[in-house]
Amino acid sequence: NPLIIQDGNNVIPYPYYMPFSGSRGFQEKAVKRGVKGTGVITGKVTDEGGNPLSGILVYAGGDSGWYNSTTNSNGNYLIDSLPTGGYYIHIVDERYIYLEEWYNNAFNIYGANIVSVVEPETTKGIDVVLEKGGFIEGTVLTDSGTPCQDCQVVFKKYLSRPTYLYTLYTRTDTLGHFIKGAIYSGIYSFKDTFTVIAPDTIQYDITLPKKGIIKGTIKDTSDSLIKGYNIYLYAYNALSSGLEGMTWANDGIYSLSLPKGLYKIKVLGYNEGYISEFYNNKLYIKDADTIRVIANDTTILDFVLEKGGKIKGHTYESDGITPIKIYPYLRYSNNGQGVSLTKSDSTGAYTLQGLPADTFKLFGGWMWHNYPRTNLAFEWYNDKNNWGDADKIYLPSTQDSLTGIDFILDEGGYITGKVEDENGNPIKGANVYVWDYTGPNSGWRNWYTPYDVYTDTLGNYIISGLRTGDYMVLGMAPGYKYQWYYLQDDSSTANLVSVINGDTVKDINFVLSKYVSGIKEKRHLSSFIVRATNPAYKKIRVEYHLSHPEEVKIKVFDVLGRNVYQKQVKGYAGKNIWQWQGNLSSGIYFCLIKAGKQKRSIKVVFIK
Repeated sequence: NPLIIQDGNNVIPYPYYMPFSGSRGFQEKAVKRGVKGTGVITGKVTDEGGNPLSGILVYAGGDSGWYNSTTNSNGNYLIDSLPTGGYYIHIVDERYIYLEEWYNNAFNIYGANIVSVVEPETTKGIDVVLEKGGFIEGTVLTDSGTPCQDCQVVFKKYLSRPTYLYTLYTRTDTLGHFIKGAIYSGIYSFKDTFTVIAPDTIQYDITLPKKGIIKGTIKDTSDSLIKGYNIYLYAYNALSSGLEGMTWANDGIYSLSLPKGLYKIKVLGYNEGYISEFYNNKLYIKDADTIRVIANDTTILDFVLEKGGKIKGHTYESDGITPIKIYPYLRYSNNGQGVSLTKSDSTGAYTLQGLPADTFKLFGGWMWHNYPRTNLAFEWYNDKNNWGDADKIYLPSTQDSLTGIDFILDEGGYITGKVEDENGNPIKGANVYVWDYTGPNSGWRNWYTPYDVYTDTLGNYIISGLRTGDYMVLGMAPGYKYQWYYLQDDSSTANLVSVINGDTVKDINFVLSKYVSGIKEKRHLSSFIVRATNPAYKKIRVEYHLSHPEEVKIKVFDVLGRNVYQKQVKGYAGKNIWQWQGNLSSGIYFCLIKAGKQKRSIKVVFIK
């Protein structure tokens, strides 16, 4: 429901963008008035030098609604009319100079402290110190060299594979000029990557490439335009398969502007029961026709979509009776390409539609951090841990409907830990992501399903509902360098964390460092990649990748430096796995992997 601000007798929409720093928007309208009380919150907003900041918006939100105030010339604010209760305090500089904050020194509501109010008393001393953000400034020119007026400019905060963290939006003026402020320090990207260190300004000028147009119609098999439906059209780079553009075709007619180049075009129709296809009548991207887009030219592409088959079932908790809402997600069994996605309803029933006659694999679980999750673990049908092992589901005809494809989800495992800065202070509202390793037989990619949570007021986090298997864990926070567990700055060298259904893996902790002005970021991906399952239960398991076949020396040392194991094995190009179930006591060990002139040492926590 929209959140409400009480401003005297007026109700105004609140800029509801929690907990995602950087994405700003307003509710279109308020649906009710906040409750009026007699409690008060007061405080002061200053910069890091202790100077008062005027014109800063301060919001107080609780069960009775959202209330606001603006700081005066002395940096003081007063929020009144508050009923008794607990409130979250959100401080925003709408001039986009200072970074937003949730009291006390948190990035979002999850790490925010609750401020108590008792009518008719005044809660004093809710003071806040704001930091200046960085700036990106530049000019956007069209391909003819004229200013791009009122053009949207989108920057993404770069995280390296497999995701981006934030998306920043701004617009150009009549001269093509733009400026985006209140930016956290970090690595950002447009066509290339660059580092912003607050409060510095980065100059980034853009010249738009020459573009062409593809357009056409989308019809059904009766030669009628498909109108009023949620039909999407995607353009993929023919060489990299990366998404380059998209549009809607709700009236059966579409038009999409693209930079000159080679593309593969897909129409997504499963939302309305139509089989999604690549041009020209192809199911898979590898088979799709390649379309050349020429600058200042128009290419006509028409599509005819056929109605597809269905797969139906129910989703239950572990008792097999209680329904649960999850996302069933269907993929082709031969390459992992997505086919159809839906959500089960309050009775647990779901229907996947728009399916071609083919063989599939089906996932059931929570796919995005902003969808409510429980301690129940996802699964691949039928009760499998990953895509490679999942049962195949065969749909013989587009006229068929398969039924009884049910999910019964069991309690999953847990990962817990803490995120701190280099001084040992908890980072409140930091993100912690978990990436589920689907195994070497995935075909389409090896890492799947980003689950994330936020740290609390003590910097602690808990991630639930994890299927038995190996995971990479990532800690990050705005203005800090992200970190893969354990103490790694790249996913290629991250340790694997092994989780078992029902068990808890503790102390997966992170120590994050801030970006510092004058230090250039160096990014390097080694071809010699080593990672280990961590903690290791009953046996040590190490995965390493080689660029070519060669002899590999493996040594294991205990914390006293004693060599408790050594062996020379034959390594193969690509992925290699070494496992050892030795007679070891529980504790910390170090595995040294040496291949030619390259060597890596990795820490392993062994649990007998």
